[in-house]
Amino acid sequence: MDRPDMSIRALPVTPILEVRNLTTSFRGSKGWSPVVRDLSFHIAPRETLAVVGESGSGKSVTALSVMRLLNPRSARIEGEILFGGTSLPGLSDSQIRGYRGREMSMIFQDASLNPVYDVGFQLMETLRIKRGLTQRDAKREAVQLLEKVRIPSAKKRLDDFPHELSGGMRQRVAIAMALACKPQLLIADEPTTALDVTIQAQIVELIKQLQDEERMSVMFITHDMGVVAEIADRTAVMYRGDLVETGRTADVFAAPRQPYTRALLASIPRLGSMNGTDLPQPFALIDHRSGEPVAAAEAEVAAPPASAAPRLSVKDVSVRFDVRGGLLGGVTGRVHAVEDVSFDIAPGETLSLVGESGSGKSTTARAIMGLNRVRQGRITMGDLVAAGEGQAPRSALCDRLQMIFQDPFASLDPRMRVGDLLAEPLRVHGTAQGEALRTRVGELLRDVGLSPEMAARFPHQFSGGQRQRIAIARALALDPELVVADEAVSALDVSVKAQIINLMMEIQRARGLSYLFISHDMAVVERISHRVAVMYLGRIVEIGPRRAVFENPGHAYTRQLMSAVPVPDPARRHLRRGLAVDEIRSPVRPLGYQPPPTRMIELSPGHFVLDEGDAAQPQAKGRPADLAKA
Repeated sequence: MDRPDMSIRALPVTPILEVRNLTTSFRGSKGWSPVVRDLSFHIAPRETLAVVGESGSGKSVTALSVMRLLNPRSARIEGEILFGGTSLPGLSDSQIRGYRGREMSMIFQDASLNPVYDVGFQLMETLRIKRGLTQRDAKREAVQLLEKVRIPSAKKRLDDFPHELSGGMRQRVAIAMALACKPQLLIADEPTTALDVTIQAQIVELIKQLQDEERMSVMFITHDMGVVAEIADRTAVMYRGDLVETGRTADVFAAPRQPYTRALLASIPRLGSMNGTDLPQPFALIDHRSGEPVAAAEAEVAAPPASAAPRLSVKDVSVRFDVRGGLLGGVTGRVHAVEDVSFDIAPGETLSLVGESGSGKSTTARAIMGLNRVRQGRITMGDLVAAGEGQAPRSALCDRLQMIFQDPFASLDPRMRVGDLLAEPLRVHGTAQGEALRTRVGELLRDVGLSPEMAARFPHQFSGGQRQRIAIARALALDPELVVADEAVSALDVSVKAQIINLMMEIQRARGLSYLFISHDMAVVERISHRVAVMYLGRIVEIGPRRAVFENPGHAYTRQLMSAVPVPDPARRHLRRGLAVDEIRSPVRPLGYQPPPTRMIELSPGHFVLDEGDAAQPQAKGRPADLAKA
């Protein structure tokens, strides 16, 4: 028998990307300051390298350095960056543009869609310029791309502008654009941050499939260690601009060598950690230097008084949007974004809204804030009507009701310094003036883990996680009674996420603050919530105490959400195979459509599920309408 040719088998694989001694510096008032120092790594063909670390550790700067997207006037790149053996720093501007999109592509953290062009134009522009497709072929391919990332009614969505899509849908459009030209290297900078758990799982599976089909390599930047365990072949851990640990993902998770890596892994919120408890409880914080807990978690948040009147009451609220078409642009249908939704929030209580992107969570939040017109129903805040007949002026509600928006960069004025952004509501409402105003701004920044000296910076000078902390500080400036937190911690790394959740709970204990907490992170929802409401297709399909919903989910859709949560264990990757990949049913209905009334079944005290006979329940393939028998 012939012996195998060991010399051929031993040939090394040429990396698709090789970075050697990369140092990236930014020009400041005191000269050049390095933010990434002496960084070296490589990515082989069809390999996925996960780059993890806190916000500000240099992950995104590393990606932008590879793509040559930093301004050469204010940024200096030193070291070697080789793509397929070609030195990228040595290429001219026109040459590097030829690489971007076709050879290597990037999914940005905040979707990065042009607000003045519709989704179809932006997708087709990429296909026409980079792949040379005709207008007709580009449109056909654009629809297929949107369908591939599970955007409902994909053909109709081509005419939508970015502001007409939810945060999760905008991110899916950005992913479709990045994958349009089937690049050899995909740099994904927090690509699943704005996505719910089911879409996140399917996007991860989609990237894996494209790797197999196109021999594509992936540099996956994330703070979600569950996603790292799910997708990465190797993991690189960064801390304050330095690469502190790298290795096979299974080895890094099983036996982390550095204290910082141990701290990251210990900070992961794990679904099921609150089993057997009724009340929210803060996270135990981890010391990055030792990898050990700093101190035991603080006391749990007390339950709201049983006799207390609701602080917020949402009663039979529906929100619909007209769909126009035809030659005259008449109304041809309506989007039933929120349908017959009712719930109360008591003083000091946290109610969490969970569900897939497009289920109506953010629309409900915006209706409460008066940003979406309520078609029917009524929303009251104490003795004031927040939405509906007899609505109070917004000025009367500002010191009672505030909101943390999903996209911090879009909600912060890029022309204003952070200090002015935080001072503006205080100045307008006469809460503080002069030196007291500056002191209060410094306190707000410290409360969310930032330095008071950062007040002089502009929003674009902060990382995504830092911008989210600024948005939280601004929402707390007027000491409101209730805060609507729309994905308030989605952009934060695991350790800072724990700090912000603990901060929110501390404020809640001290002031009796109430929260409507909207999130796709089921492990965080389990930790912070008194009660949980699950939304699908604009309706609440299950609502009840957090313990009852998480430990005894009564609706099939609730069980599907929980089964899609990534498990931070590389050895259990195979357990999430076979997740449903069907499309969310479209909420668009013809004119004159009358939705059936919402009927709920009480499984246990305060725990309700949608009646299984209700026609509004999920009927699409992979989304059974049957309920578990109580």
